[in-house]
Amino acid sequence: MKVPDAEIPVPDPWPDLEALCRLPHRGTATPEEGRAARWLAAVLQERGYEVDVQPFTAPRHTLYLGPGWIGLGLAALALGGARWSGPAWGYAVMAAVAVLALLPLVGELALWPAGSRLSLGVVVPRGRSQNVVARLPRHGAPRGDAVAGPPLHVVVTAHYDTQWGSWLFAPRFLPFLQAFFVAGYAAFAAVPVLLAARALGAAPAAPLAAAGALAAAVAGFLLVSWLAGRPVNGANDNGSGVAVALALARRWAQAPLPGIELTVALTGAEETGMRGMAALLDHPWFPRHAPRGVVVVNVDNVGAGRLHYLTAEGMLRPVRYDRWLVERARELAAALPAGMLTPGPRPLLPTDALVPAARGIPAITFLGAGPRGRIPHYHWHTDRLEHVDRAHLVQVAGVLWSYLEHLARAASRPPAA
Repeated sequence: MKVPDAEIPVPDPWPDLEALCRLPHRGTATPEEGRAARWLAAVLQERGYEVDVQPFTAPRHTLYLGPGWIGLGLAALALGGARWSGPAWGYAVMAAVAVLALLPLVGELALWPAGSRLSLGVVVPRGRSQNVVARLPRHGAPRGDAVAGPPLHVVVTAHYDTQWGSWLFAPRFLPFLQAFFVAGYAAFAAVPVLLAARALGAAPAAPLAAAGALAAAVAGFLLVSWLAGRPVNGANDNGSGVAVALALARRWAQAPLPGIELTVALTGAEETGMRGMAALLDHPWFPRHAPRGVVVVNVDNVGAGRLHYLTAEGMLRPVRYDRWLVERARELAAALPAGMLTPGPRPLLPTDALVPAARGIPAITFLGAGPRGRIPHYHWHTDRLEHVDRAHLVQVAGVLWSYLEHLARAASRPPAA
């Protein structure tokens, strides 16, 4: 007897997570990341999906080498400027050079997510990464509705690469991470301002020397951390999200939901600035101009802690997530037991969904966090399988399938007259 579609359970994500975590890591643009991509493609093909592995070039170590090298350059300018005894135009030249040095970092933080080409990609090494994009072969017309019209395209995403674990994310340092970046980047920004003030005779040498010393300390710590670090296994970040996305794909293959078309995209190079997501937006299977539109549902770090839906992200300028998607998440949260799904804090480092949101594409991220909004074992070498809660992961997969059902029901409603 055929089981009704509504009673088909979402498969357990755990076996896929176990298999993925057998790799030592999945660092951006490494052979291990490539091996993970090939395995993911094979898993989806076995489930009947049409799969495309999308290669692209990605920067490496943007969190370490980019700010580190820029910070050292700014420190040299500041300390040199503090000792400068030549003509005032010398300060002006140094200020101009400092501004140019800062531009890639400003671009990375504020401009690149929205589509600018200015980023740290111009100053750090680059390598080959790839996305794994999958969809069920279409037989007949799209799964639309004669009343509601064409289907809503939903792209479920999860990044499979892993971060470079280092002293920067050591558990004892992590509570100070935000203050570290705020102080360091403030020192970086102060260098051209103080050099320009010196050119106008409006500032003493001491503040410039202090900014240079702080910039040197921050840059030095970043570079030493990079030298001493190595990629983490990434069971939670983001093996958990990938395993949940695969579970949703398996469930979808058994019985697709009416009213929506599903694409599953497992992205590379998220940890070096969301480069995989940016490449995905140019993939021919990303239906940016679909008649009913496209939405991105991103899954990240969901193996432990409380499940949240994010309402905004961004390091310098918060970008709000799509109101319609957030409202569907609120509706789902109200229908679930109290505390199972709640609005979440804005993380320090953004997730993949920031890129489509900053470029005008509706998006939302689901993310797990522990006490004080901290992600468990974040970017640290303890981010291993034994610290992922299997029962919690199964629950998350069920919640996110329910979210897709909410989207399907909302998409199938007749349009307002």
